[in-house]
Parts: sequence; C-alpha cells; structure tokens
Amino acid sequence: MTVTTPVGFTAAGVAAGLKSTGAKDVALVVNTGPTYDSATVFTANRCKANPVLWSQEVVKDGTVRAVVLNSGGANCYTGPEGFQTTHAVAERVAEHLGIGAIDVVVCSTGLIGLVNDRDQLLAGVDAAYDALAADGGPQAAEGIMTTDTVSKQVVVEGAGWSIGGMAKGPSWPPCSSCSPPTRSSRPPISTPRCGRPPGSPSTGWTPTGACRPTTPSP
Repeated sequence: MTVTTPVGFTAAGVAAGLKSTGAKDVALVVNTGPTYDSATVFTANRCKANPVLWSQEVVKDGTVRAVVLNSGGANCYTGPEGFQTTHAVAERVAEHLGIGAIDVVVCSTGLIGLVNDRDQLLAGVDAAYDALAADGGPQAAEGIMTTDTVSKQVVVEGAGWSIGGMAKGPSWPPCSSCSPPTRSSRPPISTPRCGRPPGSPSTGWTPTGACRPTTPSP
C-alpha cells in the first residue's frame, strides 16, 4: 500500500539532518517509465514557496520523471538563495538519473522562513538515490512527515490498473468527540499513470496522476 505499488516506480526516504530529531526528512520517488505523463495541482495562495515556483515550470509539458521532497523546512520566504537551493536539488536528482532537471518536481514542507541547509539536502538526495527500491514507499512516506504522528499512504486498484499515494498533514485522534476532516489538509503525492479507464475512481484530490497498469507492458 505505497506509492511504489504501481509498476515502474521506486522510492526512498532517508535522514539528511534537516530535523533535529534525526528522523527521515528527504524522500525521492522516481518514475522509471516507459511513459512519464503527469497532472498536477498547486496551491492557489499568491505567496508561493520556491519549490512551487520551480515545479510549476517543470510540469508545463506534462512530463515528470521524479519527485524529490524534504520535510523540516518549507523553503518559503527564503528569497533567491532558497530558489537556488531548489534548483540545485533538482539538478542533483537529474544528475543521478541521467535526465534533465526540468523533469524533476521539488517539494518542501515544514517551517516557513527557514533556510534549508543546501549541503545537507544534496547529501540527502545522494543517500536517497542510493536507497531507491521498489519497496521504498513506506520510507518515502516517513520522509515527508512533519507534525504527523503516523505516515499516510493509500492504494486504489482496479482491473489492470492501480494508484498509489502518500500524504502529510495533521493526524486526527480516534475519539468520539473529534470530527476528522473529509480530506487531508495537505495534498498527497501520487504515482498514477496513463489514461484512467472509464468508471475508475477520480483522482481529483491528488496533485499528480491518473492510473497505471499493474503488469508491465509487453
């Protein structure tokens, strides 16, 4: 039940030192193909963090090869230095994968106004690349946690297709006096692909996606 349930995705989550707790704080999800279609939804806030500004340009051609994420700092209100860090992270991922940085979506979450340590982030990307695995989804989901008490993952499957996703946001305790929200306060990262079959579940709540065959194409 992870983002790597659909065929052709690998993922990893590692600790790069961005969090004082030593918990995982860098995640990498890679689409190994054979196609790289994407659909993306961004915040409507007029104040956009540097990773949002970068990623809005990445998705304009509908192609995404990888998503790199960090928790521990949102890289928002960090000016040109923060944007350069976002660019450097995308370039490092691209270097490892042999692709262009313009096909790498970057996401950051955590405290606003905090300047993330670039060297730690780049070292985290290196470690995440080395740890990429078809069963690395749970570790990636841990890498995007902030105030969460548990990681959040989901898989939806149908006849010949599957959608895998992960999300972050507040964890709601299971008590009779609590009313959990109808959806997460943060949009999830999903790893779906290809055109959705007629009648398949909507993925309108995800920032990336469609569906993907559960078996490799011949």
